[in-house]
Amino acid sequence: MKNLAAAFSALAAAAPEHDLDEAFAEIDHGLVFGTFMNGRLAAAANKYPWSGTRPADLGVITLPEFRGRGLARATVLAMAADALEGGYEPQYGCRLNNAPSVVPASASGFRRFGEWAVIDD
Repeated sequence: MKNLAAAFSALAAAAPEHDLDEAFAEIDHGLVFGTFMNGRLAAAANKYPWSGTRPADLGVITLPEFRGRGLARATVLAMAADALEGGYEPQYGCRLNNAPSVVPASASGFRRFGEWAVIDD
């Protein structure tokens, strides 16, 4: 686990802060999947089940220099298959204006079914 934590820390240090915030992929969020290239963690995704329910939120981040190679898609598909096998309903949430997140969601077969609005008082 120590080496995986170090690999995730290196990915987080190299990733743009905005991407980390958008992906909300954390090493301690449920189950974490990763894709390595040349010994480096290039993409990481996590499955975060909603307490007491079947939906499982998926988050993924790919370092910019590794984008466009299908790594996010492969990671998301592996994680979604694991979620389904465990009796969960995988859901991929992302902002519609966040192309680095929308592209792998679409490529993985996820379709838009709603929007989440936060209303400030």
